[in-house]
Amino acid sequence: MTTIRKSLNYFVVLKKALAISLLFLFLFNALGYYVIFELNKFLIKKEMRSMAFGKPSAMTVLIVPDAENNGDLRRIDKHEILYKNRMYDIIREVKKGRCVTFYCIRDTREENLMAGLKKNSTNRFTIALMKNLVTAAIPPSPEETDFADFTGVYYYPLTTPICLISIPPIIPPPKC
Repeated sequence: MTTIRKSLNYFVVLKKALAISLLFLFLFNALGYYVIFELNKFLIKKEMRSMAFGKPSAMTVLIVPDAENNGDLRRIDKHEILYKNRMYDIIREVKKGRCVTFYCIRDTREENLMAGLKKNSTNRFTIALMKNLVTAAIPPSPEETDFADFTGVYYYPLTTPICLISIPPIIPPPKC
């Protein structure tokens, strides 16, 4: 009797392990690119920071007039900028009035990484997968609903048709 219970428990554990591994496999297939992307981004930033604090071999000097209102300059974080669609890691920044001088290193590896992400995000299969995974499969929670401009009740469209069914009464109504 105990061997039968042990074997049944073994099969239950095996079924759960199989279900969890399949779930992990499908999620990694759907979202694994973004995990690898973030890991590569972290490694590239770490390498660029170590290069910036060492002796940089190819330093670029950018003089940006009117840096606060310049449409070509976008600051990504404290040590990184995007200038004329090129990424730079800042080593030193000097402000003189409205003009800012950046001593930086061009980050071509991160540019290539971002280009790969953009190429992958415009893929039709990826867009359809994300739409079905995020928007259709996970409905918005009630906490996200803004009740200030509530104008009516919205229902999700039904995928199965609802048919009217008329069931005749089993017992005839009483006679008076």
